[in-house]
Amino acid sequence: RDHGIPVFWVLPPTSPRWQERIERRGEEAAYLRFVRATRARSPNVVILDGRHTGYGRELFCDPVHLNRAGASAFTTDVASAIALHLAGSGPRDSWVALPAYRDRPPVRFVEDLVQSEIAVRSAESTRLR
Repeated sequence: RDHGIPVFWVLPPTSPRWQERIERRGEEAAYLRFVRATRARSPNVVILDGRHTGYGRELFCDPVHLNRAGASAFTTDVASAIALHLAGSGPRDSWVALPAYRDRPPVRFVEDLVQSEIAVRSAESTRLR
């Protein structure tokens, strides 16, 4: 904070049913109070809000983790928002709503959660030998 270094706090999307559930149960409101309180104490924090960006359930491998296509699209939007902010050409708001999901060509060479799990298990079994 003393050095003016920006901190980007990413609020990722969750599957539509999960988002509805946490809103209905009041969990979302409690979390947002915490985020806002933290932001109020730390002026260098920029919130990148991807919660209501229209990522359908087909873009998740479970209620809270994006699959390869979803993660690739979301990461691209997060990177663009950070780049614009750092260049001074994006919104200077401390709370930035990320753009709505849009279909993109698939990105090659991106490891998804299932592939990571397979790699970890393989490494563990090799190490145990």
